[in-house]
Amino acid sequence: AINNRLREHLFIKSVLNGVYPNSTDVIYISSLVRIKYGQIYIRSVEEKIAFFKTNQAYFEYFAHPTEKRLDGIKIDSLGFHHRAAYHAYMYAYSTFISAVHTLIGTPYQISKESYINLRDAVYALVIMSNNGTYSNALSGRHPFHTNAPTIKRKIDMEKLIDISVDILGSPDSKIVAYYKRFNSDYTKYSDIDAEPIPTGFWQFNYANLGIYRQDTWLASLKGINKFFWGTEIYGNANRYGKYQSFGAVEI
Repeated sequence: AINNRLREHLFIKSVLNGVYPNSTDVIYISSLVRIKYGQIYIRSVEEKIAFFKTNQAYFEYFAHPTEKRLDGIKIDSLGFHHRAAYHAYMYAYSTFISAVHTLIGTPYQISKESYINLRDAVYALVIMSNNGTYSNALSGRHPFHTNAPTIKRKIDMEKLIDISVDILGSPDSKIVAYYKRFNSDYTKYSDIDAEPIPTGFWQFNYANLGIYRQDTWLASLKGINKFFWGTEIYGNANRYGKYQSFGAVEI
């Protein structure tokens, strides 16, 4: 048990020292552990304050748009992993939302700008999918992977709403309206109605992706360019998926 705690301690120390600050893997693995680390391992009040101020900056850094092919959230709200837009890995948002949720009511909460960036990244997953189902061209090395991280998890969405109240002073109507469309049993904030099904065209340059939505259907147009790969292939994963997103139009 002591050795396990030591390994955990050393791992957290490496994260605290700024290793892979935008990595969605590190956020997924460590964001909640960071909070527990600060609560349990750090004893003095002064060190706790310093730690949670540093953690606040770290969380805000993750929510800040990154450039080029770095992990994290892009300016068009897409989530990056493995040097490309990769929605299947954005289960990292779930852990991050839970970690930010623990900061409600404290002076160490993320900024309004950081919240908006996170909110827009979550909502981009809504726009890219039809009721939680994504086109195969967006599945990376997991063909026919249709799971919708975060946006179909009630606990995540309700925590995100709680966070919005803490940061904005009132519930975020954009997220509440989506959540009521997805979950008709949610009755809080009666002054906010469920959103209509999104309609129109969305362009996501960081994924070479166009999304057109009308009525209950969605058209996904996925291509490649010289900056981002089209799909991810390994010897034992997606071996024959080379062309699944090299100019795919899926309804």
